[in-house]
Amino acid sequence: MAYLSRRISIIQKGGQRTEISEQEFFENEAPLVILGEPGSGKTALLEEVGRKFQIERLNASVIESLQILDDDVNAILVDGVDEVTAYKQGTSINTILSKIPKTTHFILSCRAVDWQNAVNTQIIRQKWGLEPVVGTIQPLNDREIIEFIRINDESVNADDFLNEAYLRDVVEMLRNPQHLLLFLDAVANKGWPSTRLELYDQAVTQLIQEDNKTHLSINRSASPTGEKIEAAGSIFAQLLLAGKIGVKIEGSTDLMYVTHSEFVNDEFDHDLVQSVLSSKLFRIAGKDRVIPCHRTVAEFLAGKWLASALNNQLSTRRLESLIYANHYIVPSAFRGLHAWTASLNPSIADRFIERDPYGILRYGDPATLLTPQAKKLLSELKKIAEDDPYFRDEDWFGTFGQGLAREDLRNDILDLIRNNHGPYQLKHLILKTLYGDPFAEGILDDLVEIVQDSNNTYAERAVTIETLISCKNPPNWANIINHLHDQDNIDSLRLSLNIVESDPNSFQGSIIASTLITLSRVMARDPHNHIAGLAFRLHKKLSIAQLDVCLNSFAEALLEEHQLLSQKEDIEEWLFKCLQERLKRALPDVEQVWSWLKNLDRYGNRSTEWYRFSFDFFLRATDYRQAIQTEAMRSTNNADDLLSLLWNTHYISQGLTVREHDLIFHMEKLLEEK
Repeated sequence: MAYLSRRISIIQKGGQRTEISEQEFFENEAPLVILGEPGSGKTALLEEVGRKFQIERLNASVIESLQILDDDVNAILVDGVDEVTAYKQGTSINTILSKIPKTTHFILSCRAVDWQNAVNTQIIRQKWGLEPVVGTIQPLNDREIIEFIRINDESVNADDFLNEAYLRDVVEMLRNPQHLLLFLDAVANKGWPSTRLELYDQAVTQLIQEDNKTHLSINRSASPTGEKIEAAGSIFAQLLLAGKIGVKIEGSTDLMYVTHSEFVNDEFDHDLVQSVLSSKLFRIAGKDRVIPCHRTVAEFLAGKWLASALNNQLSTRRLESLIYANHYIVPSAFRGLHAWTASLNPSIADRFIERDPYGILRYGDPATLLTPQAKKLLSELKKIAEDDPYFRDEDWFGTFGQGLAREDLRNDILDLIRNNHGPYQLKHLILKTLYGDPFAEGILDDLVEIVQDSNNTYAERAVTIETLISCKNPPNWANIINHLHDQDNIDSLRLSLNIVESDPNSFQGSIIASTLITLSRVMARDPHNHIAGLAFRLHKKLSIAQLDVCLNSFAEALLEEHQLLSQKEDIEEWLFKCLQERLKRALPDVEQVWSWLKNLDRYGNRSTEWYRFSFDFFLRATDYRQAIQTEAMRSTNNADDLLSLLWNTHYISQGLTVREHDLIFHMEKLLEEK
């Protein structure tokens, strides 16, 4: 696995938590302790430190077996303290530290749930006379997820993978490097799961597994996966229904945390509870606290456990009293748990659907519902939309499970999405649930009609395009784009651009350029329609051939008469972006470059990015700059034109300005020609 630098969270002397780089962390002249959840990258971090600073890394179990380290060892990395303390009764960190001389600087790593902070800190302080600096490895952010994917699997488009994870509402699970590797492997072998239930089942099975071979070998009496998942569901259900944040491993009581011992009972013994809390289902939230790795995982397992308990010892009335209290609505804190319980227990699905139909669709899995229940869900959603047409205002960007749409509901679905006068937000919602659903393949023509009908809102048409893109056999995009161009309005042209941006390499450069040029003209007609940032980064996805065609088209468009200023500015901006990308890839002929630049308005606005890039680029590429200047001079007809040209190149790019040594070069060249 390739290495990615990590961020470390520490608690400062004043008690304030702050985030620093790993380099800053290791610059501390004190005993250092690295904590992290399983799979967070503790071992990889110590391996990198050992390689960079030539420090030996030993497993804690190895140090435990030694008599004592040599006094001449300046520094030592001790990995896997939890592999000793978590399972061997009577063995403490004191045993490990007793083998390390006082003169040796050390760095320890340990799973957070197994780090007894108060006791261990006191032991270190007594022997070394220093307070240890305890750092926690931070979860990957979006940028780090993308970078991690790129350096570990070049075959995967990192941006697309992250976007897909967002669409499936599982991105939080990817913030642990081990989880991310598991997802990459699972998707590579089987593809993304087809239902939300399948996705969470696969994820939970992976998260509950013990990947550390040392832990596995020591703890041979570990409980089966099924028992662990059941215990985890029980723990999560208790936490959620009690409104608690997580579990406190040791120390004084905390009103927002449940103590470890409270989950131990006749069904789940101490070792089983400890095993669950030590798994990747939990992540650290402090020196002696753990919380669910993600709330959606907790809600899924809690709902799964409650759905099973309803078939055994738990009464429906008792559960409803816990969730609803004396109210009809479902509190927001319980909507996920409520949705999964309904999704996984058909006997109570109808009752729960009536209480919170949108919550069932938003947080549960409609694919698990029987057809009568799915029909009821659709009916209840219609009632909500009629009572409150804007019922989704606060949740516009939510993600939804597939499976509500099915052949038995085909007519109901089509009636709803074909209706231009029905509840707008419900129509958009149903269209959104069709993303990636095989059902969409069977109504392809109907979806195309929605895109091409300008009476539909932009949002409805845009989400339908996303659904069509997700189909295995998409429609003829060129025909759709031509139809949208003919409508000659801002929304239709933006939709054309959406289609192009979904897979730019599938379209000819002329279609891309035509879309942008027409869009600039329509926006210029009405200043209120102008939208900044369109086609952002599109140029980076185009091939050299596409860039050349676009540049030719933009240059020709600038020659058109009666252009409004804003239209010309938009075209020039796109021209500069494409030209900048073209110059980065490979140097085009100077004749081409000048043909793209010569029609630019000397008074036009130039982006700061173009000014900086072109100034540095042309200043460095002396021969290329002078060749462009030569080509430009050849295009003039008289002395006045030449003087004007020499002056105007400054406005195109300061890098093309004719300087003293350029003048000398051109004069010498003229003399040679004569």
